Amino acid sequence: MFLIHGGYPLSFVLGKAGLVIGSFHSSGVLHHIVMLSLNDRSELWRAVVGFGMMAPVILAEQALRQWTGSKVDGS
Repeated sequence: MFLIHGGYPLSFVLGKAGLVIGSFHSSGVLHHIVMLSLNDRSELWRAVVGFGMMAPVILAEQALRQWTGSKVDGS
């Protein structure tokens, strides 16, 4: 669902990075809709920014892997 609503449309413009960014932003919007059922005063930016921050980190991991040739393993 996230790929269809956000990832694929943005991938036409930005390529692989658009796929990642669009998917996470789509996830943020869906989570905002779910949060509205719990609290009608929920603000869209909280979910979109929270999930949207994950996309640049994943893209940075991919860039680091290409640059160094090794995975980011946390050790």
